[in-house]
Amino acid sequence: MPNLWLFLALFFIAADWAAIWKDWEEVKYATKPLAMLFLIIWFCSMYVSGSSMLWFGLGLCFSLIGDIFLLFSYRFFIFGLTVFLLTHLVYLVGLSCCLPSVTFQFWFLLGAIFCVWISILVVMVKNLTKSKAHRKMVFPVGIYATAISVMLLFALWTLFRPDWPPYASGLAASGALLFFASDVLLALDRFVRPFPNARLWVRISYHLGQLALSAGAVMAANLININHS
Repeated sequence: MPNLWLFLALFFIAADWAAIWKDWEEVKYATKPLAMLFLIIWFCSMYVSGSSMLWFGLGLCFSLIGDIFLLFSYRFFIFGLTVFLLTHLVYLVGLSCCLPSVTFQFWFLLGAIFCVWISILVVMVKNLTKSKAHRKMVFPVGIYATAISVMLLFALWTLFRPDWPPYASGLAASGALLFFASDVLLALDRFVRPFPNARLWVRISYHLGQLALSAGAVMAANLININHS
C-alpha cells in the first residue's frame, strides 16, 4: 500500500508540523495544501471500484479546499467550516454504504456520542453567546458539531460490522476520533480559551485522522472487492 505518493504526503505533513512548531508562517502556505494534495494522489493510486471509495476521495478533495480557506484570515473561517461540513457529510455517506441491521452496540454508541454532542453544544453556545462577534456562529457551529458527531458514530460502528475487517475498521474509527478531536481542539482554542501549541495539536490530530480514515477506506474497499470477485 505505501508508495511514492504516500511518502511525499508524509514528508509534507511532517514539514507542516515543523512549520507550525517553528512559526514559519510563509512555509505553511505551501506545506498544508501539498500534504493533502499528495494524500489525495496516493488515495487515487490505491483506487478500487466501489461507491465508498468515491465518497472518501471526494471528502479528501473537500478537505483540501477547506484547508486553503483556513489558511487565510478569520473572515474566511465560515467558508472553511462549510467545506469541512461537506467533508463530514460525504465521509458519512461512505461509511454508511451497505449498512447491516441495527444492533445493541449501535444504540450504545448513539447514546455515548449523544452525551458528548450535548456537552460540546452546551460549552460552545455558552462561550459563543458571550461575544457579540461570535454569536452569529452559534447555528453554524451547532450544525457542524452535529455532522461530525454523526460521522464519528458511523465510523465507530464499523468496529461491529462484518463487512469491515478489524484492521480497516480500527483505522477508520481511530481516524474519525482524531478528526473529531482536532475539530474540538480548534473550537476550544478559538472560541473558549486559547491553550499552548493549540495549532500544532490541531494539525497533528487532523493529519493523523485523515491518514487513518483514508487507509481504512482503502483496506475495506479492497476486501469488499476481493469478496465480490
